[in-house]
Amino acid sequence: MYGYMLSQKVFLYGSLLKPKNQASLFGEQLHELFKAKLNGWVLIEDKDNSFILPSEGKVVEGIIFQLNPEQLEKTDHWMNVPENYRRERVTIRGSDGNFYNVWAYTRRKPA
Repeated sequence: MYGYMLSQKVFLYGSLLKPKNQASLFGEQLHELFKAKLNGWVLIEDKDNSFILPSEGKVVEGIIFQLNPEQLEKTDHWMNVPENYRRERVTIRGSDGNFYNVWAYTRRKPA
């Protein structure tokens, strides 16, 4: 129970939604909590990876997962925080219509 209390909600999009990447990183496929939308951001996809940038009027769709501290640390390492991405708090709208403050892996300028 203690580990669950330390778990964090994370908005994932792009390559971390792929079951093979989750299995490689965590040894299992993650259980999704719910679908969500992030307003004011745009998804940029290139041949190597995808990332989100602030962009007024745009929306990114993703999924909310609950990650424990070990999974969050592995994800930070895989996303190469802080060199390529940063993990920051964002407000998303869940498929249930409610707003949530969650972690997301972002960029503030193109690579």
